[in-house]
Amino acid sequence: MFDTILGKPGNCQQFTPVERAVLYAVKKLLEEPFASLYQEQINLVNLVQRHADGKECNFYMMRFFRTTPIPAELALPQLAVEYILGEVTLQHRETKKKVRARVYVVNGRVFCVTFNKAPGFLNGNFQVQETKLVNRLDAEEVVAPLPADTVLPADYLQLLKEGQLEIYGWNFLEEKELCEIVREEDNLYLIATHEEYGMLCVRCGDASGIPIYLDSEDSDGVAIDYSLITFLKKSPEEREK
Repeated sequence: MFDTILGKPGNCQQFTPVERAVLYAVKKLLEEPFASLYQEQINLVNLVQRHADGKECNFYMMRFFRTTPIPAELALPQLAVEYILGEVTLQHRETKKKVRARVYVVNGRVFCVTFNKAPGFLNGNFQVQETKLVNRLDAEEVVAPLPADTVLPADYLQLLKEGQLEIYGWNFLEEKELCEIVREEDNLYLIATHEEYGMLCVRCGDASGIPIYLDSEDSDGVAIDYSLITFLKKSPEEREK
């Protein structure tokens, strides 16, 4: 079924059954002309690059051994450089275990699917439990929802309320701009970056509201269990004292 709807002969062989199910579930919620544009983009995919941890796959159109941009006339609305188009929950038919998948659009093209956990446990025995559009393609603003069990830091929300998006060299993202970082050990939501020092995140599923600091060499991250403003004022050397 998915081969017929989503791809030209040969192209859909690039996708796993899980990937096809996710892409098709989102397509069913799209209205025209977006559904046709979405389908045409998927038809052009002839290379799927999967991350080793199984939690992300990226889609490319290759020609003469090089990636090729999609034709401009097939681009989806650029609500933002990157945004979540749809979210799909898949469930194993017997164990009832679930996995959440998200379809991302980058620069107007369907670029990747991310999973909150590697979907290998589904082993072909699954069903689509729920599908929703995160961003309508005719909308004026982008929505970047957090899972219900993820709480943003109170200090961060206060900075947004005061309009302080740049402070002490840190650049904060607005709530609608928050993007998910998929890692092998956990998933994070990026809330701020610093050109020299690294980035601030919150862990997906963490209801504590405690931000995590990651520098370029610290993959685990350090919990900031004190005032975020105090943290922002300090250099890495000062924090180590």
